[in-house]
Amino acid sequence: MQFVSFRLTGVLLMTSFAAAQCCPGDMHGQVTDSAGAPVPNATVYVHECNGSHETGGHYRPAAMTDKDGKYVVAKMAWGPCTVTVSAKGFKPYEKSDIRSVIDSNLEFNAVLQPGGVVCDGERLGGSPDCIAKPQTWEYGVLVQGGNGLTEDRNGFHFMSAGVHLGKVLTSESGHGTLKGNFEYAVEVYPFWQSYTPKFQKASCFAVPTAGTSFIGPGLYCSPLYTVGGTFTGVTITPIILRWNFTHGKRFMPWAQAAGGLLWTNHKYPAFGSNVLNLGNDGPNADASVFNFTPQGGIGMHYFVKPARSVDFSANAVHISSASLGDKNPGVNASVQFTLGYTWWKK
Repeated sequence: MQFVSFRLTGVLLMTSFAAAQCCPGDMHGQVTDSAGAPVPNATVYVHECNGSHETGGHYRPAAMTDKDGKYVVAKMAWGPCTVTVSAKGFKPYEKSDIRSVIDSNLEFNAVLQPGGVVCDGERLGGSPDCIAKPQTWEYGVLVQGGNGLTEDRNGFHFMSAGVHLGKVLTSESGHGTLKGNFEYAVEVYPFWQSYTPKFQKASCFAVPTAGTSFIGPGLYCSPLYTVGGTFTGVTITPIILRWNFTHGKRFMPWAQAAGGLLWTNHKYPAFGSNVLNLGNDGPNADASVFNFTPQGGIGMHYFVKPARSVDFSANAVHISSASLGDKNPGVNASVQFTLGYTWWKK
């Protein structure tokens, strides 16, 4: 249970602390933990005052506690005000309707409970407002799965696992639900698989080759063989441009555009038919082991504890060799869903 005591006096008090000398109009006190031990380096803010020495009631003095947990807020606005106390390792504390009288002293003591952290002197408690600050790093692990879209690719399925590394580069900008900042990130999936339908295909050449049969002038083809099935590979997305929407308290949505590269152990994707088809099987009729993966998506972080989040996203991914192979069958559209866990570190 949290406890706060405060005392207003209508006469001039001159009380000496190790941290500072208290003067008329000051607020002073001590911040302790639930066991009564002093809390040093706690930040005490005075804000949201209805009356003030400044126009508009936005006077916001602050102080830091000394080694004994004591502080002095100089020239506090005359109240009522709201006082916020925060310290690393403790839950944020807030008390409203703290009333000061001009030219008088105010004593305000706070007891903090364990939990929570502090970011740049503000409250955190898992809030994106404090986590997504410039120079903040994001480390995550991911699993991803999805399906191809459109009639000719709805039999394609995907599964992968990897890691995410991001860095917040800008301060917050914008207002309301669009308020946020810019993050650059990279993802690597050392495990990537695609499960595709199987086709029959032949290899054809302009000259006789071992195992081929004469089909027509200048064309010799092998017997039909099976292609498709499971492909294994590695994919890296070195360019992820993400906008974090930081207006929430436990949820931080985001939107991104990205570009990546895919390598597979066989030329991907497979294509063919159940009979000899010279459009598929003729000379110069192969895909590529390298494909590009332009993509875009939306997602969100849900903060389960300070600087820890569970992550969900949906990406639309296009797979194309850009004609690195003889043919570029590609996967024009797929949707891939991601589940991850992230650590945030300043």
